[in-house]
Amino acid sequence: MNIFFLAADAATNVDQIDSLWFQIPLAALCVYLFSSLAAWRFGFAVFKTRDDARRAVVPWGLDVAFAMLIVFSIISPAVCSMAIKKTCADFLPTFGEENAAVATQEEEPAPAPTDPTGDAEEERDLSTQHPVARMFIRAKNTPYFGLVFGVFVLSVVVVAPLTEELVFRVVLQGACERLAFGRERDDEEPEARRSQANLGKVLLTIVPPAIVFAILHAGSPEDPENPTLVSELFRQTLSSVFANVVTATFLVAFLVKIVRAQSSDFGLGEEASNREPRGARLVKEFYRGAVLYLYSMPIVYFVKTAFQLALPGYVVDPAPILVFALWEGFVYYKTHSYPTVVGMHVGLNFTSFLFLCMQVA
Repeated sequence: MNIFFLAADAATNVDQIDSLWFQIPLAALCVYLFSSLAAWRFGFAVFKTRDDARRAVVPWGLDVAFAMLIVFSIISPAVCSMAIKKTCADFLPTFGEENAAVATQEEEPAPAPTDPTGDAEEERDLSTQHPVARMFIRAKNTPYFGLVFGVFVLSVVVVAPLTEELVFRVVLQGACERLAFGRERDDEEPEARRSQANLGKVLLTIVPPAIVFAILHAGSPEDPENPTLVSELFRQTLSSVFANVVTATFLVAFLVKIVRAQSSDFGLGEEASNREPRGARLVKEFYRGAVLYLYSMPIVYFVKTAFQLALPGYVVDPAPILVFALWEGFVYYKTHSYPTVVGMHVGLNFTSFLFLCMQVA
């Protein structure tokens, strides 16, 4: 979404400003901004805490990371998509598209499929957006919008960040760090590790996972003359939710049972101390991630806007995603904290969700 154009349009559209779909996300963005700015000093000092700089060498290598990447990107999506098609096809909502198709066949000449809003300009804009965003917008005038809303939030704000950070930061970046630094770092103190690290090793740790993460967000624009049905987009999103759950479950079980990984290898730190319970520490680290996301938010959306203006009609998601992933990878390199990068990813997806709600208005 182009937030600059969105703000300009909202300033001249009274109906949109009066809509709760616009007011509630705007209020949530203001609360998020205020709370993050209030914790600015805490976020800025995040890398100065000695305990947060522990970077263990994980007990797996690139072979395991590559296998988990194949499971995440190919095997789980394929299996879950086939399972949803075969077992749930009769139970998934059709959003009234079957009746529309019958009515269209009886008419001559048959009009080209259009967006439910009937707005051709909006449809051209939707063609370059993420399929989940297209589903959310196209379902707004259907009786199943509540169901779509729930699946959207579950997929984008909850399940996707948990699984993707586990795959790309914990497993893949952990393997890249092991390749860059080697096992000889096992007995070194964090301060010694940082002092001995050179730029080449740091880049080898951070850049490859970020590039792979950005590439997997690439795609082709949708054909405006033949848009994907809402029912198909809903099925794809539902399959994605199950695929992420299956991937995370298999990944954790494999690493714990076969590789003998411990909680610290998953970026969860050591056992809880008497001074601070583990649960409270993980919540604190999650919020720290939300604060750190604020630093990258203007740059990420500026890059997205710049590429949208320079390359209209193209899917430009990989460019801002790469910028975000590099910053996120650096944070994980410094903190080795899974809740922190999950907080960053949830912040990105949550603000994108709020901007999408404002666009729905």
